[in-house]
Amino acid sequence: MRSPLRCVSRTSRLVNIGMWLEGSGEAETAWSKNAKAKMAPHASRGLYVNFLGDEGEQAIRDTYRANYARLAAIKAIYDPMNIFHRNQNIKPNV
Repeated sequence: MRSPLRCVSRTSRLVNIGMWLEGSGEAETAWSKNAKAKMAPHASRGLYVNFLGDEGEQAIRDTYRANYARLAAIKAIYDPMNIFHRNQNIKPNV
């Protein structure tokens, strides 16, 4: 039986992962960056923090949006020396 619903909302995530088993990975990395650049115009601005690579601090700020300042203030209290920095780092606001 067919559903009476005419409109269905969907959310999709496309993750671009480049990997290699041998060699320097330069060609694979270039392909991944090129594919990401071509898909960027079709993507929303939001990011998923666990999928960030080396996009830089602005990408981290874009991920957390309005929450970034609050998280940086919290980090300044609990980790002012930025000991926990080996992730997608939020720098302490000190």
